[in-house]
Amino acid sequence: MANAKGLMNKVKPLVPAGVKRPIKRVIPRRYHRLFDPDWHRRTIGNVPRWELVGDLQFEYLKERGLEPEHYLLDVGCGPLRGGIRFIQYLETGHYYGVEKDADV
Repeated sequence: MANAKGLMNKVKPLVPAGVKRPIKRVIPRRYHRLFDPDWHRRTIGNVPRWELVGDLQFEYLKERGLEPEHYLLDVGCGPLRGGIRFIQYLETGHYYGVEKDADV
């Protein structure tokens, strides 16, 4: 995957947008992250707000007693706005995110 991202980053500036858009439309959404490393943020829209809301989610649970050894089931985790922070904070294997939309 790292090699694919590196290749995409080298080729992307050389390919006109008019060529990239039709290609991106036919590629399954789960691969869009190869075209745009911030794809998950763009599903929300405003990137600074996306970061802020993720921070708020994390701080809310942490202030209410969430500890690294606890387990967290995140139902409707979406593009991991808060999930990224929980994954980093909780012990390995203690975060589990469930999302009905596989493309997110």
